[in-house]
Amino acid sequence: MFMSVIDEFDKLEAVVRFILFLYKHPGVGITKIIRESSAGQKALESARDFLFKEKLIETYPNPDFPHNPLLRLTEKGRKVAEHLAEIERILEE
Repeated sequence: MFMSVIDEFDKLEAVVRFILFLYKHPGVGITKIIRESSAGQKALESARDFLFKEKLIETYPNPDFPHNPLLRLTEKGRKVAEHLAEIERILEE
């Protein structure tokens, strides 16, 4: 049971990191997010899938690499990200 709690925390952390990264760096691919995050690849890919399902992120064509779409927040995702960024600012005070 304890490990399942840890797993859920890891998933939540990956979701939050993913949203905040896209908020601060719009228009990147999953590879860049994985490379620059301290969360693991599996957790970030799971977070990406969750964010798509909840319609918080979307893809759009990459003009440089057509087979590697870029990611961005939807309007709903941007609203969530703004709240998370505010929480992050408060915690850093």
